Amino acid sequence: MNGIHFILNSNGSRSGRAFIEMEREEDVMKALDMDRQYIGTRYVEVFEVTDRDAEAILKKAVQTDTRDGVVRLRGFSYNNTEDDIIHFFSGLNIVENGITIITDHLGRNSGVAFVQFSSLAEVDEALKRNRGVIGSRYIEVFPSSINEIHSWGTTKHPAPYVTPPTSSFNHSHTEPMTGSFQNLALSPHWIHMRGLPFMVSGHDIVSFFHPLVMSNILFECKHNGKLNGQAKVFFKSHEDAKAAMSRDRQYIGGRYIELFLNSVAPSDRR
Repeated sequence: MNGIHFILNSNGSRSGRAFIEMEREEDVMKALDMDRQYIGTRYVEVFEVTDRDAEAILKKAVQTDTRDGVVRLRGFSYNNTEDDIIHFFSGLNIVENGITIITDHLGRNSGVAFVQFSSLAEVDEALKRNRGVIGSRYIEVFPSSINEIHSWGTTKHPAPYVTPPTSSFNHSHTEPMTGSFQNLALSPHWIHMRGLPFMVSGHDIVSFFHPLVMSNILFECKHNGKLNGQAKVFFKSHEDAKAAMSRDRQYIGGRYIELFLNSVAPSDRR
């Protein structure tokens, strides 16, 4: 099939990324419905790109010795630190000031970080630690670049959608965030949800966690304003957030949902 283009690493191995050319718009829409479905044990993210974007990425990928020693990490907990990342990559040489942790709209650890190594050989070794574990969380490791670090630092991500507190929760809609969000009191006890159907509603999430009571739900969005399949759910206590983790890998519709705990017991904060 001439419409499948794999992106290779500098050593000729497959990078885990590929472009698929579709002849019809309806096929593109069907392909996007496969986002976060599985090939073997790996879930696959599906994005739509233009021909120009695909050509630029493929052209850059085939250039030799263009990587600058950077990998991207995804999936670690909000309370993980640079020391945890250093330990995860123990035995590999990270350049000075080579760790960049991306923060969310609240200034907290977003679960994404970039690490720059001293050589391409070190990068290849770092990529072998994909799906290793920090604490109780498995970590995904991807090839990256300094340009991607800069793009995360300069891109203005759309504000998430927030539900009102559950005491007055209207299951039929969510409201876009405004400047007043900064004054919204959010609990420090929350769970990150990944793999949500793109037509998910606040009612679906309330039902998913029933009978636990949530204080707020934040839906994350793509750059075009559409939901991206992820959300943050806030609880009033660490105990409730911990109890909610019993729903990890249960289903909403036909999609199984991954849950990541971002809460620390009050006694552990002292």
